[in-house]
This record gives sequence, structure tokens and C-alpha cells, in this order.
Amino acid sequence: MLNDFLTTPPTAEPAQLVEQIKRMAHSAQAHFLSEEKFLTDQHYPRLQAHRNAHARLLRRMGLVIRELSSSVTPIRLLALKVQLKDALARHIRHEDLDYARIYCDHRPNEVCGVTDDMLDWSQELSLGAPTLDREHGELARTLNAFYCAAIHEAYGIDPSPFVRKIQTRFQAHFEHEKELLERYAPELAAVHLADHDSFSQSLDGALSALSDPEDRIEDLGALFDALQLWFIRHTLTADLELAERLPNELRD
Repeated sequence: MLNDFLTTPPTAEPAQLVEQIKRMAHSAQAHFLSEEKFLTDQHYPRLQAHRNAHARLLRRMGLVIRELSSSVTPIRLLALKVQLKDALARHIRHEDLDYARIYCDHRPNEVCGVTDDMLDWSQELSLGAPTLDREHGELARTLNAFYCAAIHEAYGIDPSPFVRKIQTRFQAHFEHEKELLERYAPELAAVHLADHDSFSQSLDGALSALSDPEDRIEDLGALFDALQLWFIRHTLTADLELAERLPNELRD
């Protein structure tokens, strides 16, 4: 809707411009209310400041509507477009990113509002070994946090720290699995641990590419897909074999 207003020719009728801004304000208000409810539920510490920013944006739209209700020159129309665009961009770069940086890591599905492309941890991936299943659920959230950061990269969120978190958390999980393999399934250890090594090497390469502007990863979504596919395949093959060899006290 903002794009419709920004691309409207200077010769457009004022009534058309007013209608565009009214639709945009109505849509923005619904979005703001939904966003504020989410922030309230998460006990966001800067909720009131964020709510005030929403109010300022709606007030600015109201002022634009009032001015457009009378005759405006083409130069003034251009100025109004630029001011409104800048106000919305500042809100995204500052207030929205402030909470996105906090909650991408903890509640990525809720922050991003997209779940279809994320890793859905479900009973289908359960191994019947509570410790492994709990760790796998945490790793799935870590991968989703990276995806959330990746789709927000254009707005200023750096996905590199999220890749490092994947490294740290997966490495801790790999160490735990290594202990289980050595104790309960040593015959599986060589192949299983080699698969861990391949995953770690992929992450090392990803971090190297993220840190080098000349070798920047072009498609972070493709990286997420590759990590997600590895995780699902490894869980349902190598980890399932390991889980089946665990003693009853470590299984459901």
C-alpha cells in the first residue's frame, strides 16, 4: 500500500491519494495492534516506547491525509511521500529490529510470522530417547533462529552470530552423542562421528563466507535448507540407530 502511494503520479486526484493513505493507515493499525499483543505476551521491556512509535506513525498518516484533503503542489506531494517513507523505514530499522534481535533467538517462529519454511519439530522426528529428543528440539529452534535472522538480514540483523550459536550448540550435542556412542554403540561411532564432522565443516565454510564481503553467501535460505535437510536425515538415520541401542532407562 505504501508503494501505491509512493508511485502515484503528481497529477493524481487528491481524493485518490487520501483513500490510499486511509487504507494504509487501517492496515498499519491492525498490524500494530497484533504486534503490540505479541510484545505484551512476551513482556517486552520497551513495550510502551514501541507503542508510542506506532502512535506517532498513525498520527503522521493522519496529518498527511489532512494536508492532502486540500490542494498540494507536486513538490509538496513529493516531500510528503519522502517523509512518510522515511518515518516507516526508521521504525523498521530501530523499534522493530530492537525486538527482533531479542526474540529471533528465543521465539523465531513467533517473531518471523512464517512457519512453513521452518523446521517443524514433531513426533515424527522423535527417537523415543528423552535426552536426545529434548536436545534435538533445542537444535531445531536454533536452526529456526538462524532462518529468522536470515530473512531479516536486509533490515540490519547480522546472521553470523546465529551461525556461531548453531556451531556451539551442535558441538555440545555432538559431544554428548560421542559419549553415548562410545559407551553403547562403538561399532557405529566411526560413520556417525564422520557425519558430525561433515556438518561442522559446512558451518566453518558458512562462517568464512559470511565474514568475507567478497565471498558473501548470496542465498542464506539455501544454507538454511541444507542445514535443515542434514539435520533431518541425520536424526532419522544415524541418530535413530544410536537410540535403538540405548538401554531401556534412557528410552521412553
